[in-house]
Amino acid sequence: MGGREVFRKKPGFWDTAIDFWGFVRSGYNTENLTTKMTVMKELIQQDLEKLDREQLQQVFEFIAFLKFRARLVTIPAIDETNLAALYSEFAEEDRQLAELGISEYAELLKHEDLA
Repeated sequence: MGGREVFRKKPGFWDTAIDFWGFVRSGYNTENLTTKMTVMKELIQQDLEKLDREQLQQVFEFIAFLKFRARLVTIPAIDETNLAALYSEFAEEDRQLAELGISEYAELLKHEDLA
């Protein structure tokens, strides 16, 4: 049984959800964010009280999943423009270090030949 099927058994859930998302889409600002969070918690509490034991277990598992997912580190997207600039910058630095290393290596070889 899918997650949505469980909630369809309870009349009024989708009406509440639609009202809630309309409420959320009305926009967040610092003045009413606390009020909206309080209303959201009350709507969730009302819906939780209507669920049976099996449905509560599914909600619990979903919350555990959300907590697990929140701990995962998201890898930011790579900005290819920035990547190209970094590549160019470090390519030049690598070239300079290689030339410096070659000249030092040549000096070491001369000293070995003399010894």
